This record gives sequence, structure tokens and C-alpha cells, in this order.
Amino acid sequence: MPDMANVHMAESAVKHAAENPQLEFLERVGYVARGVLYVVMGLLALGIALGVGGGKATDLSGSLVFLIGNPFGKLVLIAMIIGLLAYSLWGFVRAIYDPLHRGRDASGVMARVGFVSSAVSYAAIALFALQILAGAGATSGDSYQKYATSILAHPLGGLITILIGVVTVGIGVGQLVEAYRATFKQD
Repeated sequence: MPDMANVHMAESAVKHAAENPQLEFLERVGYVARGVLYVVMGLLALGIALGVGGGKATDLSGSLVFLIGNPFGKLVLIAMIIGLLAYSLWGFVRAIYDPLHRGRDASGVMARVGFVSSAVSYAAIALFALQILAGAGATSGDSYQKYATSILAHPLGGLITILIGVVTVGIGVGQLVEAYRATFKQD
């Protein structure tokens, strides 16, 4: 059985670290990065469905590739790497230290496994971005383009794609609002 004084000290240290203004800033940057990727992905999906701008089906990595295709691409890429790594770190903190108090029952363990899965996914996207920054050059979206084409071939494909785009943009906007409000501070 762990010593209660040590447990209390550990909880106090975690709470103190979580209240750090720099960590809060990084968490906000993480939510913004995640939100931007979802908004771009949703807008690209809407572009496909509506036949606007030669839309291309994409995923979060493809959204990242789209974002860096401008004169400030490297700066955007660096900001996205920082944000994605910050969000990944937040996922690991949620899984390990359980600041959301999910608990150790089956439901809580599953939620925490989900946090780890999310953290690994966003770390992988950050790694992809680092590869782009290092000049490894990568393309994304080919398999998603084929998938979107098969969806659009269905009689309700356009409507389905529009719904996916609207929902994805909504998720992204929600992440941006969460970053602004910093509701994670309550955790």
C-alpha cells in the first residue's frame, strides 16, 4: 500500500505543474492546432462535395500538408508541431495522472486508454510534420481520395460528404472554442 503522504505530495506536484501558465499556454496551442486541422479537413471535404476549389479528400495529415502550402508554410509547420506535441502531452497527462478523475473502474480505464490512443495519434501527426520540416517530403490523402470517390458514387454520397464536412468543421470550431475558454483548466 502506498504511503499516503507520498501520494499527497505527488498529487500536489501534479496540480502545481498543471497550474503552470506556460503549460496552460501549450495546452491552448494544442487545442488550437487540433481545431485548425479539423476545420481544414472539414472545409476540404465540403469542397469535394460542393465541387468548389478542386477539393481533395484528406485526413488530419493531409490538412497539415494543405496548411503549409503558403509563403509562411515553415512557420505554420513549426507552430503545428508545437501544438500537436502539446496536445499529445496533454493526452498522456490525462491518461497517467487522471486529472479528469475517470477512475480505475472499467469505464475509467477505457477513457484513459482513449487518451493514450489520442496522444499517440497526435504525436504521429507531429512526427509526420517533423519529417516534412526535415525535407523528407510526404504526401497524404491518396487513399482518402479513393474512399471519398467511392462515397460520392453512392446516390447519397454528396449529402454524406457534406454532413461529414459540416461535422468535422464543427469539431474543429469546438476545439478552437475550448482553447479560447480554457475549460481544461477546471480539470
